Parts: sequence; structure tokens; C-alpha cells
Amino acid sequence: LLLVHNMSTIELTIFGKRTFQEIHSFGASDAWSTQHVGKWEGVEKMEIATLLFDQNFDESGKPKGIGLSCWRILAGGGKTKNDTDWRKSESFLKEDFDVRGISDDSSYDFSRCPGQRWFIHAAHRYQVPFFVLFAHTPPSCLTKNKLTYQTSPGCNLRGDMGLMATEFATYLVKIANHFEKLGLKFAAISPVHEPHWKWDQENCEGCSYTNEEVGRVAHSLEMELSNRRLKTQVAVPDAGCIDFLSEKIPGHESVSNFVKAYYGDGSLSPPNLLRVITGHSYFSCWPQEDRLISAREKLYEAMTGALKNGVQYWVTEYSLYIPVQESFVPRQVGRSIAPGGRDEGISDSSGIDAALWTARVIHCDLTVAHASTWHWWLALSPESVPDGLIRYSDSQTYYPTKTLWALGNYSLFVRPGMVRVDLHRSDNRVERECLQDLMVSAYFGKGKVVLVAINMSHVDQDAHVGAVGFGTVLSSATWFTSYITNETANLLPYNSFPLGSSVRIPRRSIVTCVSELVEDGATFHLIAATTINGKPL
Repeated sequence: LLLVHNMSTIELTIFGKRTFQEIHSFGASDAWSTQHVGKWEGVEKMEIATLLFDQNFDESGKPKGIGLSCWRILAGGGKTKNDTDWRKSESFLKEDFDVRGISDDSSYDFSRCPGQRWFIHAAHRYQVPFFVLFAHTPPSCLTKNKLTYQTSPGCNLRGDMGLMATEFATYLVKIANHFEKLGLKFAAISPVHEPHWKWDQENCEGCSYTNEEVGRVAHSLEMELSNRRLKTQVAVPDAGCIDFLSEKIPGHESVSNFVKAYYGDGSLSPPNLLRVITGHSYFSCWPQEDRLISAREKLYEAMTGALKNGVQYWVTEYSLYIPVQESFVPRQVGRSIAPGGRDEGISDSSGIDAALWTARVIHCDLTVAHASTWHWWLALSPESVPDGLIRYSDSQTYYPTKTLWALGNYSLFVRPGMVRVDLHRSDNRVERECLQDLMVSAYFGKGKVVLVAINMSHVDQDAHVGAVGFGTVLSSATWFTSYITNETANLLPYNSFPLGSSVRIPRRSIVTCVSELVEDGATFHLIAATTINGKPL
């Protein structure tokens, strides 16, 4: 037990009555790799599922996994026998579906995609509360070129946009409806993916859309969901950079400034079920250029009206790697993730530097952009591709990255339905002043308070924790149990301390502190190590 309080201690006061956004989920996607790993024989894939989905703790108090609260399921566009790239995925449509049509149940074969389905059912067994179905492209049978990438400019949906948007919506809802019957709850369907890019490379699925075309696809999806009486929301546009949501981008005028187009000037009409606006945090994470804060401030300002009307902002993708031209992480931070390019990034994409970088992005997305959801890109990737939370080899071996555990500092403890609450710092520093130092955010719900601290600096920081406005939830009998991710620890139990005392946040670490109300405040307790959701393990 380590209790400290000295002249350099920062005072942190959590205000329970000053609330911000409700948290929906923390998640990752099953794209591409699960179709391979899910077909492994042996225990390795079960161990991977435990790391991703398990919310429980072992006898020593160590978390077994990171307890993801959302699993993103890729609706593949289909692939031919000649498609050998690992980033192509099967469809649930039969080859001869066109004999009966896309709306006929007999056109689908849900015994397909066995590896992907194994992980879907594993997530369900671990009681992951939410699922999201997303698509990079319409299935190849609905595209102009019968391919899942583009060979000409413009949207690749063939024929009449209204008719094909309806066919595409039918395809997506058929898949969602099948899994809903098995007990999965789909929070949203996301029919488009980074619609402003050209998607003209054959090694990756994709389809371009304008803002208006995104709206037409979303309206068609809304109608199909309504006809099926599904309560699933429509989530668009999965912008590849948040600037496309909040600004007019030269050369991309028809597919940028999305929030204003649908919720500002009224030029486009949002579907009734469009309660979620989605974006990706790429190209916006450089503190040296103030992008990390300024881009999110612009987005939050643009979203203010929509947020007041109950629309949520979701971050639905982020990772640290891009294979060509430039990395998403600047060279000032370290050495090299990807070869060449303007910004060469971090030396080890699986180590603590990458984990801290990602934790800072999560922090700013939650505290500045007011995101309700934060989803990492690939849960799994080949070891040669530094995108996955877990990397695997052809010999059926795998290793978890530090970023997996850094995400777990949020996902395991900040659960769906909790709300972010205000936190005052005695040094009165705002977010942009803390990006290389100590960043802290607080959350409340499920009968507990959660504090997440990220120490980017190379010196330890002492923090005195106090709280007001929580009634009987917090008292002098309340103790916090903390968990640390750093160079040597992977979400390990770290400290237990009472409210009104201090905790040390070690250099280059992420520390999550979880409150539990204890009868005897004078006795050392590791509550979170022996219970989950208030029940014994």
C-alpha cells in the first residue's frame, strides 16, 4: 500500500453533478483476420477470445481480458477464388443467389465465414453487450464493376441509386436479423466506410459516396430496419478523418462538412434513425501541431446542435499504421513504424510508447470531442501488420500488444451507461497544456467512480483524489483499487487507497482507479480483484 502527499502533489476533485456524455462502448472490429484465426485448431483462439472479451479477474486479482463492450462485425463484399489478399472477405450470399434475389432467405448461407462466426459467437458467450455490423462496400453483385473495389470515379453501386440502395440495405438487414435471432443485440449498422477516398486499389474493399448518396443509403437502411421492426440505429458516415465531419475540404466539397449538411443548414435531411455520427481519428493526433485538440474542438463545435438533440458522436476506428507514404504518428515521437514518409512514427508499435500514444488519443476523443464510443480498428492482424491489438503468425502463435492493455484501462472499467463527469485540477491546466504530462478523466455509474490517468512524462506524479456531489456513493469509507499498464505491467493490480488521500502515477504509465464502497475504511481491500459487477468471481 502506497499513500503519498507532498508539495508536488496535484489535487484532483471529481464533481459528480457535472456530467457530460453517456458512454456507449469500447470495442474493436473482426475485419479480415478472424476469418483465418477463427478456423485454428487448439486452445489458442480461445485464449485470444478471453483476452478480448473476458471481464473477470484471476485469483491474484489480475484481469483475464479487457472486457470489450462492442464487437464490430464486417459484412464482407465477397471474394473470388483468385482473391488471395488477407484483406478480402467472404459474403453470406450464395453464388447462385441471383436466381432468387437478394431479398429471398434462401439466397443466404449462414454456415459460411466459419472463422468470423466463431469469434462472433465467442463474443456473445462472453456477454459482450453490443454488436455493430459495418460494410466497406456493397456486395460485388450490386456494384458497377462486379468487384469490391473501384475502377472508375464515383459511387460503385450499379444502376438506379434508389433501387440499389434498397438492395444493399436488404443485404445488411438480412445479416443483422439472422444474428439477432441468435440473441445478439445490434446497436447500429454502418453501411459506408470512409466514403471520401477513391478505393481504387484491388487489395482492399471500399466504395465512394457523396454526402447525398450516404443519406440515400441511410434512408433505405432506415426503411428496411423499420419494416423488420428492428431497433438498430443507422451510423454514418465513418469519415476517415474528423475534418470531413466538421469542415469543407477542398476537392471533397460533396463529401465533407457532413455535420453541417445534415444538422446545420438543412440542405440534407437526416434519417430518423440517424442518431449516431461516426468518424475515425486518423490524421488528427499530432500534439506538436495542435491537431490533437484543435480538430476535436472544431468537431465538438460543429456537433453541438446535434448533440443537444440526442445525436451521439462515435469514434469507430483508429490504429497506428498506414503502409504507404506517411504514418499516423509523427517522427518527433520516436523512430519508425512504417518505412519512408513525412512522419515515421514510433519504433515499436506493440510497446508502451504506442500504448501511451493511443491512450492519449482516447482521452482527447472523450474529453474534447465528447465521443460516446471508442473503437480500435483491427482486433487481430498478422505479425507483419502493426494494426492489431493482438498479432498472430501462420504457425498459430500470437502475442498481445501493450495497446491491448491500454485500451483495457478504459474498456474493462468504464462500462456502457456510465457518464463522464467533471474533474478539477489544482494546477488549472486545460487539456492542450497536459498532452506531454498528466491527463486525467473521470466516469460515474454502476455504483462506482472510475478515474483514468495517463502519465506521458518521464517523472512520477502524485495525485490527491477528492470528490463532491456523489451523495452516499462516495464517503470516507470509500477505497479505490487501481490497475496499471506500463513498460513492465499489463493492467496489473497496483494500489489501493482511500478517498481523500493520494496515489502515485508512475512515469510513462496508464493507471485506472476504481471505487468501491467498503464498510471498514481502515482495512486494506482489493474489491475489484474479488468481485465483478458486485458479484463474487
